Amino acid sequence: LSSSSAASDVYKRQIMSSAGLEVQPKPFAQIVIPQDLPKSYDIDLTFTRNGPIAESVTVLLPVGPKGVAVQFAAQGKHDGIGLIDGTPSWLGPATRSTSVKTGQRVNASIRVRQQGDRVRIAQYVNGKPHVSWEGPVSKLSLYQAFKIPSGKAGLAAFNNNTIFHSVILKPAN
Repeated sequence: LSSSSAASDVYKRQIMSSAGLEVQPKPFAQIVIPQDLPKSYDIDLTFTRNGPIAESVTVLLPVGPKGVAVQFAAQGKHDGIGLIDGTPSWLGPATRSTSVKTGQRVNASIRVRQQGDRVRIAQYVNGKPHVSWEGPVSKLSLYQAFKIPSGKAGLAAFNNNTIFHSVILKPAN
């Protein structure tokens, strides 16, 4: 994770601190990860979500033409994948109660396996399988407020101070 200038005006309000990339509280605060990813890949990240109104930490994934979000603590209560058929992560078919606690360091992984028009997305929290979804790529999309270039991943936080301590992107074996 670096502080390169791959960000545009939309991706302001992030700073590098000794702990990592720190996202300041703001609706839809986001930054693009400038690395191109293949259709199947893994993202391993460590983050801490802070603040009195600690809502979602989101990883924006390049899946299909529209992308999709994997969220931790969406609305402060749910982990999930969305939009699936236009349904947000906290209401859709790939939703569970969150295990993410405010102020606690979280080790998370996301596994994306795409073959043709089908994809499987799996979210892990602290080494344990948590949420997964499999289906046609055409069912996935991003919230309109997320503005990442096609084929790029991103990190986002909604109304909370999040520190991303590490982010590792790697092609699937």
